Amino acid sequence: MSLRRVRAGEWLAGLAGAVLLVALFLDWYDARRAPLTGWQAFAVTDVLLALLALSGPLLLALQATRESPALPTAISIVCATCGALATAVVLVRLVVEPQADRVTGIAGGAWLGLAAALALLAGGWWSLESERTPGATAPPVEVRPSPPPAG
Repeated sequence: MSLRRVRAGEWLAGLAGAVLLVALFLDWYDARRAPLTGWQAFAVTDVLLALLALSGPLLLALQATRESPALPTAISIVCATCGALATAVVLVRLVVEPQADRVTGIAGGAWLGLAAALALLAGGWWSLESERTPGATAPPVEVRPSPPPAG
């Protein structure tokens, strides 16, 4: 395991995924009786958001533990896609409130969830930008002219 291989995009994705998971435990909606957390307010959306959020820490762990860039690069694509899906799901949940007869407003956990989903998208995308290992330099390339054709 080498944290030197982890770039800023992977750190952002890993942190954003963890924050999105934590946000599900916070209040998302103000209701008449008591606030509703993400886990209480949703039937299936909460599980979907939790699964999408796991792509960030997975990307961070794979980048730190794999020698080859192939798997972390593939998971970067998955992470960016999961971030886009999580952003869309949270935006829909902000517009279409569940249990509309009980909900009186949107609480801070929903906004934190939206910010974390956007950061998950940005982190996955940012990790795709450069596949070079930080601090690594390419060896110089020697260019030799080819000999003229004989004949």
